[in-house]
Amino acid sequence: MPTDRHAAPEPVRSPPPPLLLEMGCVVGETLCNVYLLSEDQWAAIPERRRRDMTAEYIANAGWVVATPGRLS
Repeated sequence: MPTDRHAAPEPVRSPPPPLLLEMGCVVGETLCNVYLLSEDQWAAIPERRRRDMTAEYIANAGWVVATPGRLS
């Protein structure tokens, strides 16, 4: 396939930021918001806010984080 040596190269694009996946679940009477976060997103959450969260790291996926709430 012939190429044009004078053509401008394609611009280098940085990858898009990780997507935040949000869902909800109910366990008994407790409503939890569930998030899938990248390592950078998890690291950006202050320690004092993490105290009320349940989090589990999943390799090649990121952090699954649940924050409590109440049904009204």
